[in-house]
Amino acid sequence: MKQNIALVPIKENDREWFIKDIQKAFAAAAIEEYGLPEREVIPRKILRN
Repeated sequence: MKQNIALVPIKENDREWFIKDIQKAFAAAAIEEYGLPEREVIPRKILRN
């Protein structure tokens, strides 16, 4: 099954939601693969830039 995906910039008012959602998703994947991390998987300062 072929799907078309469009990447669009997020709106400024969605930025905080997006950052939190990405951090949760990566943390869940890291926990599943490596166990509980000692720190944030993707630090917030990296996502803010």
